[in-house]
Amino acid sequence: MGTTSLRHLVRFGNGSDCKSVEAADGPYPVYGSGGEFARSTAYLHDGESVLFGRKGTVDRPLYVNGRFWTVDTMYYTVPGPRVEPRFLYYWATTIPFDLYSTNTALPSMTSGTLGSLQFPLIGREQQRQVADYLDRETATIDALIEKQGQMKTLLLERRRTAIDSCFPPGADTRLSNVLQLCQTGPFGTQLSASEYIEGGVPVINPTHIVGSTIAPNAAVSVTAEKADALSRHDLVAGDIVLGRKGEVDKSALVSPGHPRMLLGSDSMLLRVNGECADPRYLWWWLQSPSCHSELERLSVGSTVAGLNQRIISVLALPKPSLKEQREIADYLDAETAKIDALIAKAERFIELAQERRAALITAAVTGQIEIPTED
Repeated sequence: MGTTSLRHLVRFGNGSDCKSVEAADGPYPVYGSGGEFARSTAYLHDGESVLFGRKGTVDRPLYVNGRFWTVDTMYYTVPGPRVEPRFLYYWATTIPFDLYSTNTALPSMTSGTLGSLQFPLIGREQQRQVADYLDRETATIDALIEKQGQMKTLLLERRRTAIDSCFPPGADTRLSNVLQLCQTGPFGTQLSASEYIEGGVPVINPTHIVGSTIAPNAAVSVTAEKADALSRHDLVAGDIVLGRKGEVDKSALVSPGHPRMLLGSDSMLLRVNGECADPRYLWWWLQSPSCHSELERLSVGSTVAGLNQRIISVLALPKPSLKEQREIADYLDAETAKIDALIAKAERFIELAQERRAALITAAVTGQIEIPTED
């Protein structure tokens, strides 16, 4: 199969700022890298086209048809007579954009780079047959992915309901009454970014809380000597690490036998008085939708939500007996483990289906498989 430069087959058009033509009831869609996001009273092109990102999200080509406007961070294409636009779209999804985009904080693509890409030289009728085949096959795969996505959504809701049902409305005490210690991580001159080393004592911030576990980053750590100087921020088994800035809904329970770790400046430590509360019970309560809502409501900061010790101290906590707390924690450990296993199964199915979809498109547009035709 021969190839030719894409510039010989399509014309690239530049998008434009849509502020002057934007209107909520406009007849024409406005496209960005994520798809349609506004309407306009004018259009830049009428017909089938494949849109390419120029800045930011450059790896998500879009197929559109009809009159439309594209923003200034997008290119639109005007396919020539030798190109089937739907085939062009499927082919575009196989481009390794990361190899061609600029390696900057804001990835960019030029029309020159896009135009130099090598497009398969096959007849338009054959392109149409491939596109028809991929329309059918990807629609089937997408339907399965959507079904599994819906299943995941239902399971997540079931998980939230299971947690929330264990913490009825009303409160018996303030959170501060069951805590032995509540403190934030080191600030300012106590610990600066310049003091981080590779492979030392990990410093734990919200970005290191993955799911419900702590995943230290070896690059965000300090020397043993520095850790000794900050020993009041050592984490011990049973401590709860809570996001203090931005990610106030993130928390994790420090497990027994963990390596030495320090609380980070963007985190808050809650250490439970074992005679008043069970750490697992408190952690599960922090996972409840009702507690999340309360944390978000009480968090302060004009641009970045944040928590402080005063907010934590006034949180209202349901406080059954220690025996009941342990029973609730045991129940939620078991119930969410079952749900999480089903969620993981759905996510794995989606991952494999997406891989199959991508492999099928690549094989079809590069002629690696024979395309069946409909009678």
